[in-house]
Amino acid sequence: MPSTYRWTFVPLLVCLTASACAQGDRPASPAARAKTDGVAEKETMKGPTLSREQYRALVFRVIEGITRREELTRAHLESITGLKLSPKSDAAAGYSIAGSGADGGWRWSMSITAHTPTSSGLRLMALPNTRDEQGNSPDCTLDYPAFHQRMKRMGFEDSEGFGPLGKGTAWDYRRGSQSVWVKFYYTGEPFAVEGRCIEWLGMEFAMPEKDPSHGR
Repeated sequence: MPSTYRWTFVPLLVCLTASACAQGDRPASPAARAKTDGVAEKETMKGPTLSREQYRALVFRVIEGITRREELTRAHLESITGLKLSPKSDAAAGYSIAGSGADGGWRWSMSITAHTPTSSGLRLMALPNTRDEQGNSPDCTLDYPAFHQRMKRMGFEDSEGFGPLGKGTAWDYRRGSQSVWVKFYYTGEPFAVEGRCIEWLGMEFAMPEKDPSHGR
């Protein structure tokens, strides 16, 4: 297998509550970087109120609509989602949109950042408004088992990431150069096999070793 570097995914939005970042993340992954890279929620474009079904459809529209690094742009993201993203004043070429859940118990956001002509990152979040000190909640915004099954049917290979005490809190799906990172919380007992729910996902692509943008 040819040597590759990971095309760096850098999320835009901070965890909107302190508990959203409470769980440990996979070292050197986008999950780990999520704690330090963010922008103010008040600057984000106000998006529509979505049901859980509409948010799930949005997630897969993005995954299915962006399959190459060149497609991870603001213009293409807006064309496949039908949503307008607003520019961020404190992040170079960054854009985002955020809205509420239909029942009022959660909120969602979507963001994209371009750091160089060949380096961008995307993130989608769905967070319950009420969470415990570990970041967990009985309110599930995006069911993880159903997401996992659909990703496998779409041809993605999966591998687990690890958090506190070696327990899984993240998952990585890869198909060709496309990689989708998933961070989940728990609706029941922490680290139980059942009751996992997705709080955010990010997208990145493998970068060829000879890509001139590497190291910038």
